[in-house]
Amino acid sequence: MKKFLIATLVVAAGWLAALPSRAAPVLSIVPTSTSISVGGTVTGNLVISGLDSSSEIVSGFDLDVFFDPAVLSASTLTTHFGPWGTGSDVILSQDFVAPGHVSFFLSAIPEDAILDALQGDSFVLSSISFQGLTDGFSYINFGTDLDTERNVVGRDFFSLNQVTTGTCIAVGTGECPANDVPEPTTLPLVLLALTAGGLVLRRRATER
Repeated sequence: MKKFLIATLVVAAGWLAALPSRAAPVLSIVPTSTSISVGGTVTGNLVISGLDSSSEIVSGFDLDVFFDPAVLSASTLTTHFGPWGTGSDVILSQDFVAPGHVSFFLSAIPEDAILDALQGDSFVLSSISFQGLTDGFSYINFGTDLDTERNVVGRDFFSLNQVTTGTCIAVGTGECPANDVPEPTTLPLVLLALTAGGLVLRRRATER
């Protein structure tokens, strides 16, 4: 039974590796610079990309962004109306919720077909202007709640299954730590390899 399970995991890993990668939409925070001086400013753009590859649009979003208020302050919140028409074509809310926390909510009024004609593969949803307060660094990330903090809505009011990434801004003499995170498409293979490896080690231990 164990031999069969291990063989199945190995075959499944090979099958996943052979599958063509399907690009999911990506929601990311893209800064105009990753390093600023104390007192300097930087803009963080909330960008959606990869829509054409999945035949999708953006008909709304509910996003919360968090950062270190000891290192950065948010001074201006801006939502770009072009992908939805004009300011009169959306229901919009953008707020400074608390130090280190801002939020954006948008619901588009036009029908999906109209939005499809207005939107491309990649565009900026909203932007945040930051000012550096002191030497150090700050991660800038979306919240963890899939419904109210990192929710992007596509066709027919269905939420997109997007990949979400944040960023880091260094201020003054501060430096952002290096992060080594597996790509989302490789995670299933990593999990399968770890599971298969664990079963092999367990089998060897019981045979001793």
